[in-house]
Amino acid sequence: MNPSTSIANHPYQTRKIAACCLFALVALFLISCALPGQRPIAAATHTPTSTPTVTPSPTAVPYSYTPARPLLAKIVTTGPIYVTGDATVPDAALNAAGAILAAMLTHRPDLVEALRREGAFIAVAPRDKKICSLPYFSDESQPTCDRFGYGGAGATLGNPVTACGERNLLKEPDRIGL
Repeated sequence: MNPSTSIANHPYQTRKIAACCLFALVALFLISCALPGQRPIAAATHTPTSTPTVTPSPTAVPYSYTPARPLLAKIVTTGPIYVTGDATVPDAALNAAGAILAAMLTHRPDLVEALRREGAFIAVAPRDKKICSLPYFSDESQPTCDRFGYGGAGATLGNPVTACGERNLLKEPDRIGL
């Protein structure tokens, strides 16, 4: 097949492939948020900032890219993309999200590049708030918010933000049935 006519070279197919990769990555991340038997990740040693900055990271090379949406009060760069949460979210939860993603993408720099190009990042919801309390998901319908609950929500090309609840990341009991 001529490389110039390959389906992967078509702009629509390239975005479709990127969307599929993003969806698969989000699914793996959400599944790994609640895997039993994982040990907690230690809290960060650097001070969180209110704007994205390039800071040394224990598990990843420092990076710089523009997030698709404004980040919250706390930001960590433990993994390959930004992880953000409000001031009440413990650093341990933010670092756990970054570490999970770092482990998942350790051999896939192409996916890291695609996520950064789309401005993707992870938002962590506080333990007592539903996912739709985050500004990135506050416009969702009530039935959608009810499905997200306290657990998590996946990114899309239109909203490249993945959300996970603090309780899931810290392996604490969830609020299902409460």
